[in-house]
Amino acid sequence: MTSHRVALRRVRAGVASTFGLVCLAACTAPTSEPSTTDNGFGSLATAIIARANAAGASEAQLDALRDAELIGVLEFEPYKQAVDATFACFADAGIRYESSGPTASSGLPMIRYGFEAPENGPDPGSQCVNVNSRFVEELYQNQPAAAEAVEQAFIDAMPQLIPCLREDGWLPSSGEPSPDNVKHAIEDGMTAAEDGDAPMESNPMKCVIAAGLTDGFTPSG
Repeated sequence: MTSHRVALRRVRAGVASTFGLVCLAACTAPTSEPSTTDNGFGSLATAIIARANAAGASEAQLDALRDAELIGVLEFEPYKQAVDATFACFADAGIRYESSGPTASSGLPMIRYGFEAPENGPDPGSQCVNVNSRFVEELYQNQPAAAEAVEQAFIDAMPQLIPCLREDGWLPSSGEPSPDNVKHAIEDGMTAAEDGDAPMESNPMKCVIAAGLTDGFTPSG
C-alpha cells in the first residue's frame, strides 16, 4: 500500500491503517461466478453503507456499494475502480505509494498497495482511502463469495500441503485429513515454531507458501 516523510512499512491486509504500507487486495476476476444468494451479504452491505455515508465516502464509492447491495455481490471490477480512484488521489496529493499489482494466491483477486503517512498529524493518504475505496474494499474482502473463494483455494492446495506437512511431522503419515485437520496442523506448527519448540526449517508456513498460498490462509473456526 502517506509534510513529514516516514519510511513505508508493511502491515497486514485489510482496510487502510493509520500509517505505513497498507496491504490490500487483487486484479483478475474470480474463475467462477460468485454466489448471488444473500448468505448475510445484504445485512453486511447495509451496515457498511451506513458507515460509509457517515464517514463522507465519495458518491462513486457509495454507488458501488449500493449496486452491490442490489445484486447481492461485490464483483472485482467495481472494487478495482475504487482502488484506482484511491491511487489517483494519492497521485494528485503527491503521496508516495507502492502497488504490487493483482494477485489471487489466496483464491480472492486482490490489489495490494501501501502509502507513506506521517507519524503524527493529518494523514492525507488515509483520507484518500476513506473517501474512495475503504468501504468497497471492506465489503469485497468480507462478503460470503470471498470466504468461499479463499476456502476453495485452500482445498485446491491440499494435495501439495498434506505431503509437505507429513514430511515435517505435522500430520499423521496415513489417513485422509479434512481441511480443518490441515488448518489445525498448520496452526499448531506455527505456534510451536513461534514458541521455539520446533526447528525453523520445520515451520509449516513453508508448506503454505510452497503450495502457492502466499497470502496465507483463513484459520479454522
